[in-house]
Amino acid sequence: MLVETLNHARPALSLTDRVRVLVPAHETPALIHRRRIRHVTPLLGRLTRYLGGTYSPTVDRVVFTDGSDARTDLIRVNPSIAAYSIDFDGLCPRHPAPYRAASWSRVLGTEAHRQRARIALILRSSFPTLSTAELSRRLRAAGVPLGEADIKEHEAIAGTQAAIWNLTNGLQLDDRPLTVPVRAVSSDSRTGVATELDPGADGGLQVALAPAATVHLDLTFAGRPQLGGFAVRVHGTSGGAVRLSLQKSGDDRTWGDVAGSTMEIRPGAVADAAGTALADAAGTAVVEYRRPLPAGATVSSATHVRGPVGYDRYRLVVQNESGTEEPIEITSIRFWFVGSPAFRNAERTALLYRYLLGLHASGPDRLRPPAIRLAADRGASAPGMFGPFVLDSDVPCVVAVREGHAGQLFDRDGVVSSGRLEPGAQFYVGAAHSGPYVGAAQSGPRRMPALTVSVPAETTHEARVLLSDSGGENGRMITPLVIAVPVRREVLVDVEVGSRVSTPARLTSTG
Repeated sequence: MLVETLNHARPALSLTDRVRVLVPAHETPALIHRRRIRHVTPLLGRLTRYLGGTYSPTVDRVVFTDGSDARTDLIRVNPSIAAYSIDFDGLCPRHPAPYRAASWSRVLGTEAHRQRARIALILRSSFPTLSTAELSRRLRAAGVPLGEADIKEHEAIAGTQAAIWNLTNGLQLDDRPLTVPVRAVSSDSRTGVATELDPGADGGLQVALAPAATVHLDLTFAGRPQLGGFAVRVHGTSGGAVRLSLQKSGDDRTWGDVAGSTMEIRPGAVADAAGTALADAAGTAVVEYRRPLPAGATVSSATHVRGPVGYDRYRLVVQNESGTEEPIEITSIRFWFVGSPAFRNAERTALLYRYLLGLHASGPDRLRPPAIRLAADRGASAPGMFGPFVLDSDVPCVVAVREGHAGQLFDRDGVVSSGRLEPGAQFYVGAAHSGPYVGAAQSGPRRMPALTVSVPAETTHEARVLLSDSGGENGRMITPLVIAVPVRREVLVDVEVGSRVSTPARLTSTG
C-alpha cells in the first residue's frame, strides 16, 4: 500500500490516479489520500531452457544495415513460456540452462534497463501476446499496407525481435525499400548539367521540365531487378503534354527502349495510361499516372539457378512537348519489381519493425484520471447531506463510502445508490444517520464520510527479465531473455476530507 499525505497546496498523486475532492470555501483542511494498487501476477518458478530442435517452422533470418545478420525465433523456456532475446551478443547455452526472474538492472552491456518501458510496450503490442489475426488488424488500422493476407508467425517474431535488438543493442534492421534506386542522376539534354537526386519522404524522385526540354533520369538499383512498372505524379500539364519512356542498359553505354513503356500525358485526356486525380499538401490538383510493363519486358538473361534477372541500369526519359512557357513538374517517380522482393528483409517483417518502434511516439493509451466534482446545478442540501457530486471519468467507476465509515450514497432523486456510476452521473453523500432524501431535516453539520473511487481492473502485460544461473564465457553472459507476463491491476483511491463540510463549497484539486 502506498500512502501519501498532503494538503491542498501540495499535489503529489500520479496523473493516472489523481482525484479531485470537494472542500468548503471557508476552510483549508488537510487531505489524506491513500492510493492502493493491487497486482495479481503469476509466480515464476524454476525455468529451464533446452537446446532447440532440428527444425522450427517459425525460424526466420533478418539483415541489419551494418551487414550483420541473425536467425530469429521464439526462445522456448520450459514450462511453456515463449521469450525473446534482449542481448544480440549473448551466448546460446550448450546444455540445458536454468533461468529465473531477475531485476532489469542485472542485464549488463545493453540498453535494456533504460528501454524497459518501450520493450514492455512492444511485447504487449505484438506476437505472441496478440494473435497474428489481431496484430494484423491493428497494423491495418494504423495504415500499414499489409495487404489482404495476415502477417505470418515467423514474420511477426522476426519483426518483434529486430525491434527489441534495436532498443537494446542499437542494431538497425535494413528496412530500406529495394525499389528506391541506390543512385539516381538527372541530366538536362539542353544544358548537359547532371544532378544527383535524393528520394523524397515517400521514396519517390522528382524532376522539373522547362518548356521543350528533355530530361534523362539514370537509375541504379541494388542487384539486377526486373521492373514491373513505374508511377509518376504530374503538375502543370494544362498547357502542354509530357512523354515518358523507359530504357535499359547492361553496360551504361548502349541503351535500348523497354517495350510497352511509353506513356503520353496530354491536357484533358490520358493516352495509354490511367490517371488518378489527387491533391498535394497545398490543395493543388495533381494527377498520378501508372504504367505497368509487359511480362518479360526487362529480362536480360535467365539461368536454372537464379531464374530471370533484369538489367544493371535503367533510364527514364521525360520530354516536355509543351509549346507554352509553363514549366512542368514530375514528382513521386516510383518503381515496382517483378519476381524480386521489395525489401532486403521480408516486407511484412520490415513493416512490423517500423510500426513497433513507432509506438513510442504516441505511447500507450491512457485513460483520463477519474474525478469527483461539484455539480454545476447545486440543489438544496440538508445538514448531513453533501453534494450533488458528478463522476468525471472516461469509464464507469465504483464510488463507495470507505469501509469503517458510516454513510450512504444517494442518486439525484434521493434513492439509495449502489455506487456503480456511469461517467457524468450525479450523486449525494449522506453522513451517518442522515435521511434518505435530500430535503430531510437534520440538526447541526456532520462530518462527510470518506469515499473510495475504484477504477475498473485491467489486465495488461509487464515485461520480466529472465537470467541464467549458468556462467558465461570470455566476459559474455548467457543470453538474457524477456517475457510478457499477464498482470491484473486495480487502482483504488481513498478520498477523505479532514474537516466538516457545509455548503457553499469550492472545488480544490490535488493535481
